[in-house]
Amino acid sequence: MFTPSEPLLLFDYFRVPAVEPETQRSVGGLASQASDVSMLGSVRPTSDDSRALFWVPASSEANGHVSGAFKADSIPIFGGLLPDAAAKEKLASIGGTWHRSRPIYDLQGTWIASIWASTDGIFLPFDPNEVIERFWSESYAEFVGSGLTKAIRSSARRSYYRLRSGIPAGARILVRRWFSRVQSRTSFPRWPIETALHDFYALLFDLLADVAGEPIPTIAPWPQGYEWALVLTHDVETVAGYDNIALLCDI
Repeated sequence: MFTPSEPLLLFDYFRVPAVEPETQRSVGGLASQASDVSMLGSVRPTSDDSRALFWVPASSEANGHVSGAFKADSIPIFGGLLPDAAAKEKLASIGGTWHRSRPIYDLQGTWIASIWASTDGIFLPFDPNEVIERFWSESYAEFVGSGLTKAIRSSARRSYYRLRSGIPAGARILVRRWFSRVQSRTSFPRWPIETALHDFYALLFDLLADVAGEPIPTIAPWPQGYEWALVLTHDVETVAGYDNIALLCDI
């Protein structure tokens, strides 16, 4: 079981046992030394609170924060990030000896930030809640592609849907096949399967297991041993589409 300083979306989603978040919890007993410490998010094993997973909440607007698209190993990270120089100031407020454990690169391949580790725990230069929310809400789109590319795609999509009713079925299939080939060349989101969010979940669980010194108990997201599912969706853009929902449900 864990004690978080604030609600953690990972815990809610996977039903990880955790007590109610505590407010203004001291970090390492040093909260009286530096106000910066009380601004950190953290989660600790209830059986041993000598180690914790720390991060800077996105809402804190910490000095030095930069926003954009980054990569931890091969996992995309979208949102605010605390570069190494700024992170060192936060780590100094926690105390202890910290070292860079995993690099985080920008899209040009420059090592810009790190996941840090010490005997006191692990420090994330990003807010895990913000990263998860951006995946869920697809707000990562503001960091993917150039402005010109986004404008062209948006214009092409609007034009297609505006003209779709007059396009023969065979031509629509050809257009979709062409677009699928375009999508397959996109680095993110990959087509037809993008595993970034689940890879990010796995990263967080690995880090938490390191802090806790044991695997993290969860309620399996897939029932009865299943590992995947196929979901059919029906996009509704017009009244006719809405009126035909019952027909699709019958099928």
